[in-house]
Amino acid sequence: MENEQLDSLKLSKEQITVVKTTLRSINSTLSTVTENEKGLAKGMEEIAKHVNSQDGRIKDMFTACSLLLTIDEHIIQLNRAIDECHREYEILIDAVIDSQEVSSSHSSSHLHRF
Repeated sequence: MENEQLDSLKLSKEQITVVKTTLRSINSTLSTVTENEKGLAKGMEEIAKHVNSQDGRIKDMFTACSLLLTIDEHIIQLNRAIDECHREYEILIDAVIDSQEVSSSHSSSHLHRF
């Protein structure tokens, strides 16, 4: 019986050693996983910062393009207004010239009568 108890005790010690080794291995693995999670979280933060910074840059570029398009539209409208003013100015000049010609032809005809 004593041999059986010794064998049982030896088996228990071996099982305890295996359990301890397994627990140490699990603990080491969990520590590694925790460190990897921290590294992954840091990497994700870096990616998020990069995406956000690029997003802001893209928004700035979009805003600048939008502003340029608005300025172009205003320039087109101003050019149309200037062209219209130019046409009106030419009409006024033509009217003044015509009135001077009519006035001078009336003056000439009055001079010929005398």
